[in-house]
Amino acid sequence: MEGKVSIIVPVYNVEKYVDICLKSILHQTYRNIEVIVVDDGSRDKSGAICDRFAKKDSRITVIHQENGGVSRARNNGIDNASGEYICFVDSDDWLPRDSIEVLVQKIEETGADFVSGNKLTISIKNRLRHFKSSVVEYRDKSALSQYILEFPGWGPVGSLYKTEIIRTNHIHFVESVKSREDTIFLFCYFSLCEKLVSIDQNVYFINRLRNDSLTKTYFADYDKWTLMAMDELTHILSYRDIGSGNKYVSSAVSIAAKMFLIQIAENYMFYGELREREKIKQAYDSLKEYIIRDYSDDPFRDHPTNSPLNFSIIETIRKHGVGEELYEILPRIGRNQSPLKKLLKSMIAPIKLAYWRVVI
Repeated sequence: MEGKVSIIVPVYNVEKYVDICLKSILHQTYRNIEVIVVDDGSRDKSGAICDRFAKKDSRITVIHQENGGVSRARNNGIDNASGEYICFVDSDDWLPRDSIEVLVQKIEETGADFVSGNKLTISIKNRLRHFKSSVVEYRDKSALSQYILEFPGWGPVGSLYKTEIIRTNHIHFVESVKSREDTIFLFCYFSLCEKLVSIDQNVYFINRLRNDSLTKTYFADYDKWTLMAMDELTHILSYRDIGSGNKYVSSAVSIAAKMFLIQIAENYMFYGELREREKIKQAYDSLKEYIIRDYSDDPFRDHPTNSPLNFSIIETIRKHGVGEELYEILPRIGRNQSPLKKLLKSMIAPIKLAYWRVVI
């Protein structure tokens, strides 16, 4: 294994966690790395902490920019990367010690364009997002559909990309998009891959010990950005000419449409000051052509998105529109956390963070 890996870390106001993140990267068993830290105008001590790390290890480069958002920070990292491969790490998360070694070994032995693995969410109760080991050629419609559905979180972190594919095709994060920008980037990259690989091994730790990790943020343009992600997904299929006449493909697109619609409904029904019903209705009108309601011949009918609750949500929108019936059955993610759970989190989080500081 010889390929150099550029690890891009966007940083913004994470002084409590960025030391764990950078230590986990510098302690990787795979040594041929560069760490490009982009401080996105942090107002706390994050930038100074990163500078101290850079003085101790020449593999770290710190770029300070005016606050422009995570997409601009990642794009800045891409523009300054010199490695054969790129890996994105969020500054409040961290890596297992052998993460980069495992990813590089797999991408080089398979000749793949992309490789990813399991992600373990660290919270009061840890949760592992399993990703079955597989090697998928883009021509295999059913395998590609399953790969996309099983991909943990549809985000860019904890994976290995080929820098050449990103540069040659001018793939960047859309800076005007404040949510779903990672999904749009990922789907755009997928559309250009000949071979995708997954490994059933932990390669990334997601930090959910932050005090703000249970609260969802309201976005006024969430419908527009989510529909952009849906467009990228359908683009993969049309670009590769695999979008029609296959039940696996149709099922994967249907699941994505249902998931996106429910998240749009939650955003506009609960997280803003007003219930913006018209935006939900317009989103439904845009997505309904993709949604399968008959699960009898659905190869992915056991996917969590096809749960009875989600089926009821979609049927309620279809039959009754966006009204009180929908409001009553939508899950209120993050807003219905009990005071006891919040207290437990405030007590357990410092202990868990102290443990990881010692382990790393």
